[in-house]
Amino acid sequence: MDDDIKIKIEFAVSRERLEHILTTAFESGIGYWVDPSEGDFKSCEATRSAEGFVTALTFQPTKGPLASVTVNTLADAIGRALTAGLREGQEDRIGHYDAMMAATRELRDEQDAFTADALVQYALFGKVVYG
Repeated sequence: MDDDIKIKIEFAVSRERLEHILTTAFESGIGYWVDPSEGDFKSCEATRSAEGFVTALTFQPTKGPLASVTVNTLADAIGRALTAGLREGQEDRIGHYDAMMAATRELRDEQDAFTADALVQYALFGKVVYG
């Protein structure tokens, strides 16, 4: 429609907070779907900062090339997740809704292993696939 008004929302997320999300996901959030015995991914390796926080996750799938999530791709995914539930025509509303709720909880300081896992999945797959 020509008379629609577009709203752009900008917000800042600290690098430390993004690293904390990746650290939580690596240490307690993603283990159930990164399982060499029965999953789509053989392994996940973490790159850590000097302070010990995870700055990137590199996934080795059972088939195909390596995939990674960095603080930058995570930040992009959070932005996309916050608006995912607002767009019309989403084929998989549940996967997008889970990511949107995880991003909202994260920004309200309610982060846990679930939200970290959902946001890493959204950064990696474009929706929440597992869990």
